[in-house]
Amino acid sequence: MDNLCCELVEDADVVRALANVERAGEEVRVATSALEQAAGRLSIAEDELREAREHPRKFQVAVIYNGLQKNLAAERDELVKLLLARAIAAFGSPPQPHTLSLFTEQGVELDDNKTLDAAGVKPCEKLLLRPSKVKGGLS
Repeated sequence: MDNLCCELVEDADVVRALANVERAGEEVRVATSALEQAAGRLSIAEDELREAREHPRKFQVAVIYNGLQKNLAAERDELVKLLLARAIAAFGSPPQPHTLSLFTEQGVELDDNKTLDAAGVKPCEKLLLRPSKVKGGLS
């Protein structure tokens, strides 16, 4: 009889242990799924952070006119002509402001009707404020 009692106790312990193993296995599956979802969200957040660092919405540019430099706030979605207007105002309305344009340091004139992003303007870039042959009407 003692053997039968011990076998029943051992069987009950085995059944409880198996149930605990099954519950633990399910908890591991749930935790693994949650971890995979968190890893996916982390990857998206890292991509968004990299994009924000590489292409911030608001940034500074340096505008140079006649050897003087002014740092101006800019937004990547604003039109070049809005930055141009602020640059002209920052330099105290230079002579014939209607003829002025913004240029890259390489001498490429920025299209007034493009956004700064579309024109390729980057944070901390130096832009030159100088007369445009097109705006000035010179031949």
